[in-house]
Amino acid sequence: MEHVLNNQHIPENKALIDAAFGTDSTLDIKKVEKTVQDLKTGTIHVKLQTAPGTSLGFTKYDDTVNPMVPENIQFTKKFHAQKTSDEARSGTLIHEATHFLSNTGDYVDANRQMIPGNDPQTSKDTGYATGVEPKRTPDALAKDTHWKTLLNGRITAAGNTIFPTKELHNNAESYAQFATIVHSAVSDHQAGIGLATGKRPGPGSTSANQNTGTIPSAPPPPSSRKIVTPRKAAAKNAPVPKSNGPSNNPPQGPASKKQKSAVP
Repeated sequence: MEHVLNNQHIPENKALIDAAFGTDSTLDIKKVEKTVQDLKTGTIHVKLQTAPGTSLGFTKYDDTVNPMVPENIQFTKKFHAQKTSDEARSGTLIHEATHFLSNTGDYVDANRQMIPGNDPQTSKDTGYATGVEPKRTPDALAKDTHWKTLLNGRITAAGNTIFPTKELHNNAESYAQFATIVHSAVSDHQAGIGLATGKRPGPGSTSANQNTGTIPSAPPPPSSRKIVTPRKAAAKNAPVPKSNGPSNNPPQGPASKKQKSAVP
């Protein structure tokens, strides 16, 4: 991602950026660059105990304050399931990490603007693409009906106009999709990665020379698990996901404020 953003003058790279973030005038490419740097250098808090639910993972927020504060990222059994692809896991990790590090969101408000991650507001409209697997090419992403509407808007059957979404630099799913299409399109040599190990990092890796892109196995049994960082608020009952839908699948409607971005 960093290589592509550093070489936006190359038409092929510009096409990758446009596919993930659109071309609306409200897009702040400097914010995209900063978020990618946050992914490269930032630290996230992960709760190692496997979370309940049908999603792949989510970001847990402390909703006793407004704006909300991200507490940790949690992953479910489905994240560790053998049938779940590395790309789906990597996309989930990137999606959730941008929530935690850069305040990205999942929801689109009535004015077609992305809602920041720390805002308790939800909406039936989301920034997701359809399906669990991230798309591998700009063409595949452009053919996704929901993504096409997100970026370009559309006219409904009733004749109503849905405008393009504003400020997609704040959309968590744009980074998951961007990472995947970049990983598929840019060679190791072009990106200058994997030179020390001879192995190409996966789309979720942040260190080219230290991460081979493999996904760790499921955590150990509960008796030996530890939480990386203490919670910022008193323990609560098991939260209900803020989004019932996946990072790559539009949810059916708003849910609780306590969690955001569930991925099946």
